[in-house]
Amino acid sequence: MISKVLFIAVGAFVLDLAFAASISKRAPASQLKVCKRSVPNYKECFMQSVQAAIPVLMRGVPKVGIHPVDPLFLTRLDIGQGSGPVSIDLNLKNASIIGLKHAVIKSVKYDIDNYQFSAGFDINDNVEIVGQYSIKGKIMVLPIVGNGNCNITLVRPKLELKELRGKPFVKNGKTYMKLEKVLISIAKVEKMHILLENLFNGNKELSDQMNVFLNENWADIIKELMPAIESALEAVVKEIGNRLFTKVPYEEFFPA
Repeated sequence: MISKVLFIAVGAFVLDLAFAASISKRAPASQLKVCKRSVPNYKECFMQSVQAAIPVLMRGVPKVGIHPVDPLFLTRLDIGQGSGPVSIDLNLKNASIIGLKHAVIKSVKYDIDNYQFSAGFDINDNVEIVGQYSIKGKIMVLPIVGNGNCNITLVRPKLELKELRGKPFVKNGKTYMKLEKVLISIAKVEKMHILLENLFNGNKELSDQMNVFLNENWADIIKELMPAIESALEAVVKEIGNRLFTKVPYEEFFPA
């Protein structure tokens, strides 16, 4: 559940980075700007282009097949964590994610000729996910089981796309990129609020106690889940990125 929130954030940011140049040719000029690599202060121009692209992409760009990202509607997500203090099977369906439109790009590094990039993003508000969940396993030493409505809120998360590395290939005389490596870090979450309704087959006393426990120990819980979350993020962002980079010529992303 948590991983999906962050995955969508990072996935949207990968789209921002890539489409900041390419969709400017397909969207009204007043909405987006394109930065040529030859302009002075290209880095600043590129970051401004990405920031300008964020609200456009959040609303969706039907002409290039981008559906709205905020709110984002999900049908299903399964996440599992192995043995350890947090050992759960968590399933989410029919959910909405709200708040990604508040994303702000804070840093970017690139080696365009060698197909390597990195970036940092702040979300200057809460990211909230609401929907239906089911869970089974244990948190610390306590068993947890239930299904019902959920609300999980990440307070001002910071994300790092630490490395996005690709390899070029030529198709129909044009150069494209296939992603070979994606490395993501969840740099910081100020706080996480959790509400899982109907835990323990509707036992309100146990459910309330567990929700209190989850919120009191949110930092330990998210720390234990972090490796699985980051691994899931990397796999999904790589898949999404390859759908994009293998379809749009590389030069449209970064014109000379």
